[in-house]
Amino acid sequence: MYRLLEYGILFFVMVILQVFLFSRIGISIYVNPLVYIAFLILLPMEIAGALLLVLGMVLGLSLIHISE
Repeated sequence: MYRLLEYGILFFVMVILQVFLFSRIGISIYVNPLVYIAFLILLPMEIAGALLLVLGMVLGLSLIHISE
């Protein structure tokens, strides 16, 4: 249970950092730092593939919704 809470906090922190900090940093026109992908990388290897796809979709949709 504590791992679920830990990954939930990590999800929230990555989304907030991406929206308010890293999307403001423009290295060039075509390069943006995408830090929120670290959330998917930091998940355990034992996670099911379908759950990983769903988490990636929720992550992307939350970034689109928050950044608009």
